[in-house]
Amino acid sequence: ECRMSWEQLGSGCYWFGSEELTFTEAIAYCTRHGGHLLTLSPPGNQLTLLTNRLQSDTVYWTSGTDAFSEGNWEFLMTATPVMPLHWALDINSPSASQDSLHCAAITDHGLVKRKCIHRLPYICHIL
Repeated sequence: ECRMSWEQLGSGCYWFGSEELTFTEAIAYCTRHGGHLLTLSPPGNQLTLLTNRLQSDTVYWTSGTDAFSEGNWEFLMTATPVMPLHWALDINSPSASQDSLHCAAITDHGLVKRKCIHRLPYICHIL
């Protein structure tokens, strides 16, 4: 059972923050509130539950980043790799300066790359 104000999806407890924060601010917020910025398990039930829950055109921070080793995407809280099936299908579409995009956010289609200084809502969860 989840704490008050946290939402249960499958067996997990999630907080969908509506305030727009940078990547590092979102990490700090989740930690202060007893959770962690979203880490995804291998593609499957959790990813499906979350993408089905998200509204079209919404983007939320996850803990995915390659800031420590460029090109090696991992979830910050667990150091587990971001799997190819986590990414939205259009992940390789042309984008302005792809090399400055070091943080991953989730949409209703999967993960997308964003600049870590962008201000986005976030998803906290309890591991």
